Amino acid sequence: PVRAGDVYVFHPGVAHGFRDVHRLVLYNFMWGDAWMARFRPALASMAGYHALFTVEPGLRRFHRFAARLQLGSRSLAAVLDRAEAMRREYGARREGYAAALEGGFLLLAVELSRLYTQRPGPAAAQVLRLAHVASHLEAHFREDVRVGGLSRLAGLSERQFLRVFQQTYGAP
Repeated sequence: PVRAGDVYVFHPGVAHGFRDVHRLVLYNFMWGDAWMARFRPALASMAGYHALFTVEPGLRRFHRFAARLQLGSRSLAAVLDRAEAMRREYGARREGYAAALEGGFLLLAVELSRLYTQRPGPAAAQVLRLAHVASHLEAHFREDVRVGGLSRLAGLSERQFLRVFQQTYGAP
């Protein structure tokens, strides 16, 4: 069941829905590939970004949402305040509102990414290990990187690493 503070990232083309939506308040933030491409360099060094936006959604069918980000009451209140400010900005459509919304979303992405790195539990730990690998690859993309080093960074055997990497990214 969906609970207060649950955060889900769904990629384009992924069908989703919610049951038992009585009293459900949902904030739906949508972004395009062009936006993510523009801000990716600023976010790519963050393991939490990779965990939340790529690794967890990629492994979701295997861990069945066990690694989703769940905000505590204090974090949820802060995120809701930011979301409400963005909703008001969008509704008022004052001069510069588009820039304010982009900045607000970037701040939200950073905050949620930071919070993901504090997520407890074995499923989240697996996601974070792979996210650290993704951050490492982003930082060292010009270097010779070997599977053995990446698997050690992930805390997995080479065979396990390759299997999980393919499940997450759909590529060998």
